[in-house]
Amino acid sequence: MAQVLEQQEQIFQKMLKTLDHKKTLYDQESTDERFRSLSNQMNRVLHKAKQLEDLHRILNDSISAVAHSRAQTVQRAAEAAGQHTQGLKTLLDAWGTEPGSEQFSEMDMEILDKAQSSDLLVRIARYLGPCRELMHEQRNNGYTYRRGEKCGITLGAQIQRALSSELAYLAHPVTAPLFLHKMSRRQIRQYQRRERISLGAGDVIVCVDESGSTESDDKDAWAKAITYALVDKVGGQGRCASVIHFSSASEVSEDLFIPGQYTPEDVMNSARHFYCGGTDYEAPLRKAVSTMDSGVLSKADIVFITDGQCSISSEFQDWLCSKLSEHHASVTGVLLDSGNNFEFSLKGFCKTVYRTSELAPSEILSELVLS
Repeated sequence: MAQVLEQQEQIFQKMLKTLDHKKTLYDQESTDERFRSLSNQMNRVLHKAKQLEDLHRILNDSISAVAHSRAQTVQRAAEAAGQHTQGLKTLLDAWGTEPGSEQFSEMDMEILDKAQSSDLLVRIARYLGPCRELMHEQRNNGYTYRRGEKCGITLGAQIQRALSSELAYLAHPVTAPLFLHKMSRRQIRQYQRRERISLGAGDVIVCVDESGSTESDDKDAWAKAITYALVDKVGGQGRCASVIHFSSASEVSEDLFIPGQYTPEDVMNSARHFYCGGTDYEAPLRKAVSTMDSGVLSKADIVFITDGQCSISSEFQDWLCSKLSEHHASVTGVLLDSGNNFEFSLKGFCKTVYRTSELAPSEILSELVLS
């Protein structure tokens, strides 16, 4: 377009010279023929001037459109890069050794490669990453409240307990709606007085349901996120954890996590495991009791995570209750029943049951892991 405009400008200059020459001839001798020639040349010059004006306008509009298009392209690229970077950070927060780290190491790159190779690990990371980062802040940012009671950090919707970094959203009209959005979802980071935790001070056994029915509605990812958040929590406190994968009666396996004796790769391999079979409660509970009988874990509490599509016999329930009493243990149930609200059989052997139809998964995570 610029080249065309330049060529037309050159033609216009030549036409002006011709017009000037014909005007000189007419001034010398004012004949009718020279008048008609001069008039015709003036019309051609005016037409060309109008044409040049239109070309200038088209060129300016094109330049503006290209500039706007480039700005949009740069903005989209920046947003995509930001989302990709945030995705990588979430993966590292979930599976790395140190959540919230701003520097990448060679081990971090290996972790990223392995995490990105599994869709399940990526989905788990969306929930586990923020949880581990919050637990890391909780461990490093405890403070003294009033007469010395220790407080931690949790998620909620109480403005009076919100961290100053969260209240900063209210300082500008642009970010204030973000604060209200977080408060409506009970995602504000706030201080919490440390109270007696729902789990004991001993080791933890997590029985995680890997039946095919948990693949719907991201229930498998939520179950694994809760599982490995608990593993990370007790590991950071020097306690042992056992993860019992279960599905059908013959599909039961156990991963033992002893502090100082497992790596992020071990955790990722455990999280990647998935049976995708039926559902049987008795086999994993027998395995949990067997683990407590062996003495590998001490003062162990059991967390049982399932979508609730199973039942146990009354004889087995009596035996289980007696074994739990023998080991002074209890079972906390997490029922992934969001959208179903069906009757379930966890009340027979669980001291407490959290249901995703009543609480958001993030709230259940907060109750179990962040308390």
